[in-house]
Order: sequence, then C-alpha cells, then structure tokens
Amino acid sequence: MTLRKDSYEVIIVGGGISGLSAAKTLGDLGVKDVLVLEREQKCGGAPRHILNPSFGLIEFHRLMQGPEYARRMRERVRGVELATGFNVTKLLPQGVLEAAGPQGACTLQAKQVVLSTGTCESSRHARLVSGARPFGVMTYGELERYVYFAKMRPFQRVVIVGTEWISFAAIHTMRKNGIQSVCMLEDYTRTIAPEMIALAHEKIFGTQVYRGVRLRRILGRYRVEGVEVEREGQVQIIACDGVVFTGKFRPEAHLVQRSCLDFDPHSGGPATDQYQRLNDPAYFACGNILRPVETSWVCSKEGIQAAQFVQMSLSDALPAITESVPIRFQDPVRFVWPQRLAFPHQQRHKLCLKVSMRRPTRGVLRLVVNGQDAWIKPINVMPEQIIKIVPKRLALIRASDIEIFCDER
Repeated sequence: MTLRKDSYEVIIVGGGISGLSAAKTLGDLGVKDVLVLEREQKCGGAPRHILNPSFGLIEFHRLMQGPEYARRMRERVRGVELATGFNVTKLLPQGVLEAAGPQGACTLQAKQVVLSTGTCESSRHARLVSGARPFGVMTYGELERYVYFAKMRPFQRVVIVGTEWISFAAIHTMRKNGIQSVCMLEDYTRTIAPEMIALAHEKIFGTQVYRGVRLRRILGRYRVEGVEVEREGQVQIIACDGVVFTGKFRPEAHLVQRSCLDFDPHSGGPATDQYQRLNDPAYFACGNILRPVETSWVCSKEGIQAAQFVQMSLSDALPAITESVPIRFQDPVRFVWPQRLAFPHQQRHKLCLKVSMRRPTRGVLRLVVNGQDAWIKPINVMPEQIIKIVPKRLALIRASDIEIFCDER
C-alpha cells in the first residue's frame, strides 16, 4: 500500500481499538487529515483473534465476538487513511516518524502523533521459567489463533499459568475445543480475579486452582511432558502436554523506550500528563500502551479522550507542559498513571488517576496534595488490579507537591 503523502495533521500509530476510536473522534471533531498506521494486514487489534463473546456492549449495546467487534469498529472510521502493513521503526522529536511499509522505508511528519500500540501477555521467557523449549508452550492469544483460526488442537491436557480474568476465559476456550484444563497455577496465596470466580470454576468444571505455587521448570524435549512446581518447599511434577501462560500484560512501548520520549519503567509505558500527552507536546498516547491492562471499552474511551486532547492541542487550548507536577509514590504502589499533572486543569475533563500495587495489599490508600489529604480510600487488592482515584477538589487548586502512598494493615 502506498501512502498519499508524507505529511499529515495527525498520525495514529496502531490501528487497534483505541486507535480506531481516536481516528473516528478526530473525524467527528473536524480533523480530516488523519493517517492510521497498522503493522498487521487488518486494523482491529487483539479482538480480531479472540472469539469469546465479551465485546461491544458499551459501543454497540450488545455482546459480540472479537472479530465482529473489530469489523464494526473499522466500519465506523470514515474519511481517514488506513495504512496496513506499516511498521513504525523510530519516533523522532516534533512528530517525525520513520516507518517501513510494502514500498520500503519512509519518513513521515505530523503536527500531532497518537501512540496506540497496545499490550501483550508476558511469555514464558519474560517470566524466566526454565526448562527446554518443547512444543506446547504458548500464551492465551496464541492458543486462540491455533484453535479458532488454524483449526488445530495443539494439546490435550494443559496447565494454565495465572488466575486473572483472561485465565478463566482460557478454560472456556479449551472446553469448547475438547482440551482438558488440568489445573491453574498462581504464585500468590489468593487469585488475581475474585476468589468466587476461581471457586465456581473448581466446582463446575473441576479445574483445580493451586495457590501459592511457583512454576520451576517445563519438562519435555520435543513436546511438553509436564511441569515441575514448588509449593511450601515441596517439589511436585504435574503431567500435561501443554502450558498456557495468561495475563501479566505489558505495554508494547519499545518505540518509546528507544526514543527521546519519557519512558516510565514502573508502568512499562510512556510517561504522560492527564491529557495523555508525553514530554514532547507533539506526542499523545491512549489505550493499553499507557499501563497494563484495560478492557476494550476503556481503551475505546481513552481513544476518544486522546482525540479530544489532540484537537485542543491543535487549537493551543492545553496548558504548557512546563507547568506540570510529577506524582510521587512509594512501596507498595507499583505505578501511577498519569505520572504528572499539568495546571491549570481543564475542569470539563474529570481528573482520574489509576494506581496498581506490587503485591497483595490491604490498607488505606491516600492522595496527598500540598501536604493535605485530597482523597482517602480503604483497599484490599491484588496485583494487576487497577484502582481509580477521582479527587474532586484537585482541579480547583494549583498543586506544587503530589504524593500517593498506602498505609498497609
């Protein structure tokens, strides 16, 4: 595919749900000179590969499978140039991009760039699980592509690693395709998803959930033959012919890491203010590149918000980046998004901070502004869960010091 030109008002990097929502909203706001760059051959992101009927309720008021949802999201985008098969290779200052497409390498320029490259599950290698490299080890996303699109059943008896919501969705995918879920493994002493969900699956489907268990090694030379786990100092072998790693999402932010843009090692994504704007005012970000991990409808909403902020930036209606204040935090807080706040805050946009913990945490979470409590809430959460902080008064004051901390109990 050949691009019409090399300069645009707005370029969106990533044609997933948040990117498509941003493109549609920009068109609705009258910004017509928009290009969407997508590395795959179709826009739509991860839902294109997921057949669970859990999408579309917010946007289309009914539940639908991922491929249909992605198609409907594509159809809503009108008057925007969609370029598939393009890989952005470098982010340069002031909205300059280097990319590679079907016709070779090119350099593009935009007044504003929106990054929406999404997220991915942590693989076996990212989790540092030892052992050989036999066939039968994959993430949930790879499993979906095997059973629904390649029409293949890669194994018969599988161990699921993780207990997030997506981990229990994996059980249903396997049951539909005649694959037995031997058990689920969780490092923590309780599940990431609510315990009642785990107990229901144990009772209804007979899938045993092992809590407080560490996966030490994957066994097998050519195909998976089992896993070695450790529980309370005891080593046990569980026979299986497949291992599916689920959850522990991380943002696809390698482009930010290798650029002049601020990267937040705590969230794994770009550092932004509440307007989803990076340290270079030409760049914005939306969706799961910001932090792991949100549902499709939240990504869609953030795409809409990013488009609104981009339109405001094009009209010089946002406060200067130099007027921003970093948000400090301490253990057990893992990350906070946004990482800084710009003042004065636009009161027509509700301020919402999102926080995640490093470990299971029970206590009182506090937002302290200029030495005084601006928001307090008791919490009892697991890692990977997102806590929302919506301070009502912060928009009305000019903060010089902002801190988030948790009194553990």
